[in-house]
Amino acid sequence: MRPPNAKAELTRLTLRGRQPQLRKWGKCTNFDTLQVLKITGITDVAVLEWAADFARFPSLVCLGVQNPNDDDSCIIRFFNSLPPLESLTVLGVVDEPMVHAVSKKHATSLRSLSLPKLFCSADLVFTLREQYSYLEHLETTVSRTEGDSNEIAIYTALGSHPHLRSLRLDLDCSVDIGNEPRCAEPAFDVVHRDVNYRQSHVQRTLLNCALDSALATSIFNAIARAKPALSAPLLRVELNVINAGVIVSGGRHCSR
Repeated sequence: MRPPNAKAELTRLTLRGRQPQLRKWGKCTNFDTLQVLKITGITDVAVLEWAADFARFPSLVCLGVQNPNDDDSCIIRFFNSLPPLESLTVLGVVDEPMVHAVSKKHATSLRSLSLPKLFCSADLVFTLREQYSYLEHLETTVSRTEGDSNEIAIYTALGSHPHLRSLRLDLDCSVDIGNEPRCAEPAFDVVHRDVNYRQSHVQRTLLNCALDSALATSIFNAIARAKPALSAPLLRVELNVINAGVIVSGGRHCSR
């Protein structure tokens, strides 16, 4: 029988909410035995500050956490306080500097990395390959650009990961008129009077959103064909469409 004041020996803990009471849980839970920790919906950076400074999770192998704001310093300090992780999911804003920072402590141990808000370019995918060379599962976002050479290069880069077996890709189908090869974007009233200009946006939107079984198979094959010799075979690719029919101006939030 457990003594009255003994702490709970949990192996998994999931906390949801803007201000998850991690400190209170620490008073009744032995964090030494915790293997899986998920903290979602968090907006209070003080939670991660306390965890980085005072909490210890020596047995932790799987972490899912919300990045509470645009300042990465606190969440990076939290990552650095942890033992090498096997699985990491970061919800919210993720940028390339955070990718580099996480790799310093967890690069060789991570087998699963989920960064759904990270927009990947081919160069960034190659960076992930170099820094996280043992990854078996990756979740990230790819900006659809009507199947042009830039988009294909991303799939080819993903295939270059030798140990990667599964992928979950959010295909951002929004049309970015701020990155068009034009001298300048027409004024608002001109855009709405110029039928040809609007038709161009519609055509690009339809091309980006036209995800059928043939395209899904083509994406899978493009990644699989790029796998190096003697590497792990690609087993599964999950494709999800996001921002369908959305037109943005000024560029996506994308690491390039």
